[in-house]
Amino acid sequence: MEFRILGPLEVIADDGECRISAAKLRVVLAFLVLRANQSVTPDALMAAVWGDAPPASAAATLQTYVYQLRKQLGAATIETQPGGYALIVPRGTVDALRFEDVVRSVSAATGAAAEPGVVAARLTEALGWWRGAALADFDGADWARADATRLDVLRVDAQERLIDARLELGEHVAVAPELEALIDRHPLRERFYAQLMLAYYRSARQADALRVYARLRTTLRDELGVEPSRELAALEVAVLSQAPELDAPERPGAPTPAPSIAPAPPSAMPSSTVTTSGCRRASAIIRGSGGSTRTS
Repeated sequence: MEFRILGPLEVIADDGECRISAAKLRVVLAFLVLRANQSVTPDALMAAVWGDAPPASAAATLQTYVYQLRKQLGAATIETQPGGYALIVPRGTVDALRFEDVVRSVSAATGAAAEPGVVAARLTEALGWWRGAALADFDGADWARADATRLDVLRVDAQERLIDARLELGEHVAVAPELEALIDRHPLRERFYAQLMLAYYRSARQADALRVYARLRTTLRDELGVEPSRELAALEVAVLSQAPELDAPERPGAPTPAPSIAPAPPSAMPSSTVTTSGCRRASAIIRGSGGSTRTS
């Protein structure tokens, strides 16, 4: 069974289909997925479901929601602990945790694991797990905002690192249109401008590289009243002077292929991982209209 929050909430199993359409039930599940293998207090769950004004029956209703989720996901999946409730699942079955692990691993990699071909392969696969904004069906909910922002920032960091690796691999022509799209979505992210300048310069498009810098300068002045960073200003000077250090690095061999880091399919996981009932090894997706309902 796999829990996905890099996009709308989904739960994937092996055969059959489970649907959770009740908005409040989805809030409870998403909140537990965000804190997988950690104890979550009933008060925190009630605040996520009802906000600052839970009804008098909130505690009993929450117990009913947990009971319903256990029926769907398996009694052993959600444990009652001294501090509250915990979703107990292998770390690799939560896409957000798996993504964080890959980004952390790439950042700490040395030797062969830090080769641009390996880095590019790993980050390309991990970024492919995203299906939209994190917790997309809970957009605007107070309880989801901080975690969604944190995950989205981590995604952008991974995109920057992937572009760096691909530039090292000589893919400057291919990454240029992708960077244009990224800049449209993140107009104040200076690193994307620097990468696009380098991509255009290495594609024999020096004038376009300089126009990218001019666009950044205009955007920063209009939006924030500041100038580009010293790094970007130095890059503009280097482009103007056709500095040799901007040339694409020579790579004598093909990039080292990276082994797949996708989790084992649910059917390959030990049957003792999650005991399901009603969603036993379901291959379908739990999805529905999400969002935090703040009325009792």
